[in-house]
Amino acid sequence: MNPAAKAEAEQQDEVAQLKQECERLQERVRVLEGGQTLDVTEAVNFRLATSSSQEVKELREQIKSYDTKLQRLKEAFKSTSQEYREVCYILLGYRIDRIKPNLYRLSSMYADSPDDFLMFKLVNGSPELLETPYSLTLEEFINLHLKHQHSMPVFLSAITLDLFQRQTVCSSGDPITLE
Repeated sequence: MNPAAKAEAEQQDEVAQLKQECERLQERVRVLEGGQTLDVTEAVNFRLATSSSQEVKELREQIKSYDTKLQRLKEAFKSTSQEYREVCYILLGYRIDRIKPNLYRLSSMYADSPDDFLMFKLVNGSPELLETPYSLTLEEFINLHLKHQHSMPVFLSAITLDLFQRQTVCSSGDPITLE
């Protein structure tokens, strides 16, 4: 049910068909260069049927080898991308999910609820904050950090600090400072 796997399988089928067609055309050229002009199709089919099965085996082995390499690359990419997502979450405090092209959901590790997330749309390479029920509660942060300071990183950091302070019990009631 994976669209990428389905597209890949369709592409592999198409490549196999194109290779067969290429073989036929190459053989047709050889037949024509040999001076035969009558029943070219029959001659091509005969030559293909009697051509070296070794060559066909070698091509199939190459295809199998390429498929194996492709599968390994996919697995490595999947593993690396998952590791990258986890490191971003641990280091930056936000899980980033791609909803569809140019649409991203950010969820803070300190969020009170799974429904507390921000949505961003990439427009000309720049993220734009979209309205969500959670973003409506952040008007002060939006006005200060996005509209006035024009800083997305400061905006996200301010939200992280606010959520962290709300979840952390400070015995003195003083704001948290880094030493």
